[in-house]
Amino acid sequence: MDANNVGKIWRVASDAIGYDWVTLKTFRKTNATMIAKTMGAEAATYQAGHSKVSMTHAYYIEERRGASDTRSVVDAFKPQRKSGPKHEQVQTVEGQAHQGDVPAPDLTAPVSPPEADKSPLSEDHEPYEDPPKNSGT
Repeated sequence: MDANNVGKIWRVASDAIGYDWVTLKTFRKTNATMIAKTMGAEAATYQAGHSKVSMTHAYYIEERRGASDTRSVVDAFKPQRKSGPKHEQVQTVEGQAHQGDVPAPDLTAPVSPPEADKSPLSEDHEPYEDPPKNSGT
């Protein structure tokens, strides 16, 4: 089976299930992005068969748009709370009163970024679209 036939079969299948925006190039770009995030841009460049990292960055590695969820890292810096009188309250970041003990954060545990648990096709991912082709008219 040649690549042209695979492309035709993919287009029919993806159109049928409502994923007409997903092309074989989408898989290539997602693969390069995931490898770059986990192993680095050089590994993604090698996997893509490019001679320059700059080409892989420019066309294949999707840069994250928007802020990362860093709450778990920031929470590690909250002060430890020792047992005290019941009437003593601590104000939380959200502005709500809290009574009782606050568990001490484990600063030795590795913190994984939240995006590592997400699928590349998760709802906050913007689909890659090929640039419009000139019709020559």
